[in-house]
Amino acid sequence: RLDKMLRENNVRLLLYLHPKFAGYLKVFEANISDRIECVAFGERPLNDIMMKCHMLITDYSSVCWDVLFMDKPVIFYHFDSDMYLKVHGSYINFETELPGPRETEYEGVLKQIEYYINNDFVIRPEHEEMIPRFFKYRDDHNCERTYKFLIDRVELGL
Repeated sequence: RLDKMLRENNVRLLLYLHPKFAGYLKVFEANISDRIECVAFGERPLNDIMMKCHMLITDYSSVCWDVLFMDKPVIFYHFDSDMYLKVHGSYINFETELPGPRETEYEGVLKQIEYYINNDFVIRPEHEEMIPRFFKYRDDHNCERTYKFLIDRVELGL
């Protein structure tokens, strides 16, 4: 179904593997569609991938904030959230505070992919409304603020 959806809509999916899965790259490549490209961790700069993508599907990765900052949708696929929360915990509530749809089943992820393909990869309005809670600034003055912060600390002798 995923392959059919990708083909019918001329969409490509890039699977960026976590370093823990580096040894399994050949297994992934041998068992997936030619519409899906597997990229080993470090093979390509992650910032380039994020700038070129239209959407991110992740489990718990902090790259979601970078993608959201660029006004691109994120689907959170939490297939193992009970175990994850036991081991790692979370600083946000997965049920109510994620700025993107949360799915725990593969079928739900497929429905979300289909939705975003059919809606030009535009963030859903209910998630767009949440994003300002996570970013104090959404402009192009971050370098200036960082520089000023550092200069102020130097002048105070910190």
